[in-house]
Amino acid sequence: MIIVENVLEQHKPCGVTSLARQLGVPRARIHRHVANLRQSGFLAQGPVSRGYVPGWRLLLLGQHISHTTGLVNLARPPHRLVRLGSQWPPRCFYQDLPGYI
Repeated sequence: MIIVENVLEQHKPCGVTSLARQLGVPRARIHRHVANLRQSGFLAQGPVSRGYVPGWRLLLLGQHISHTTGLVNLARPPHRLVRLGSQWPPRCFYQDLPGYI
């Protein structure tokens, strides 16, 4: 999952070489893991750069978590976001999607 986290943090398509360098792992190993993540839908290849971006399965997973855990309700109102981050370290992301809140 560290590969998926790294792709999410980049906010742009990531290549295998870039991921290998950032994670300090041999390129062949990253390529093997990325191929498995792509095949299972957790990563997808960008149409232009051919780098890897978050896949459809992450979207479904995020929707499932938001609907089953009440995470969206905890995030309302905005002043509770700081408290939310301290309840689930080390990272917590919140995005206001039209129609979902």
